[in-house]
Amino acid sequence: MTIARTDTTTTLGGRLRALREARGLTLQEVAHKTRVPAAKLAALEAERWAELPAAVYTRGFIRSAAAMLGASPDEANGLVEQYRRDAPAAVVEVPSLTKSDLLIPILTRSDEQEKGRAALGILLLALAGLAIPIVAFLIS
Repeated sequence: MTIARTDTTTTLGGRLRALREARGLTLQEVAHKTRVPAAKLAALEAERWAELPAAVYTRGFIRSAAAMLGASPDEANGLVEQYRRDAPAAVVEVPSLTKSDLLIPILTRSDEQEKGRAALGILLLALAGLAIPIVAFLIS
């Protein structure tokens, strides 16, 4: 009976591990040089997608590790594309962004009250900008 083995150098994790081992580096050494946590590098090599942060960060981790390990830019881009193909769609897809998700709300036409507050804020800043030199002149 033969056991079918997958060639680990064709998987994203296997390719990253092969690059690292070819340079004779440990995960901790790569983590230190790239400032990517060793646990995240280990998760990448093992393709434990659930342990990785948002896709944008994971793509950055892949690029940083690949560049540090001597991969060409084309090879690094190939690794990122492989991540997009291999990782579950829920991990890679871009989440939808709503107005309530933003730290600074976007003003829309229906936000007349928000527009009024913004205008008032700008007016107060302008008045403060004028008052500071006048007060400074009067004090001196």
